[in-house]
Amino acid sequence: MRLLLDHDISGPQVGARLAARGHDMRALDEEPQHAGLADDEVLRLATADSRIVVSHDVNTFPALLRDFAHRGEHHAGAIIIIAIRSRDFDLITRAVETRLARYPLQQQWRNLTVFATPASLGETAGA
Repeated sequence: MRLLLDHDISGPQVGARLAARGHDMRALDEEPQHAGLADDEVLRLATADSRIVVSHDVNTFPALLRDFAHRGEHHAGAIIIIAIRSRDFDLITRAVETRLARYPLQQQWRNLTVFATPASLGETAGA
């Protein structure tokens, strides 16, 4: 699967794990030219490169995705990580993999947004 990790998801930790599982990865924290890129531009960058964006940004990404839908603007998919600490690299990786397994074809992700939580993995918050 083609993925773009937002600035708030560790490329060296999460991205490397996902790449080892065969995913085509880009991680914005490893691309200094994209430092400070606004969320709407992150989503457009992911879409232009046919990548599902993965973000911890629950404060702005859900509203941004709704705005895209209301304007009829398409995106390549989004996974929003909720209630998983940014340093819980294995848990984030499992959350992403679980969501990708549910929709295993890249084209199934067009305009699809899913949320990944500890509960969706049978975990409890803070575990």
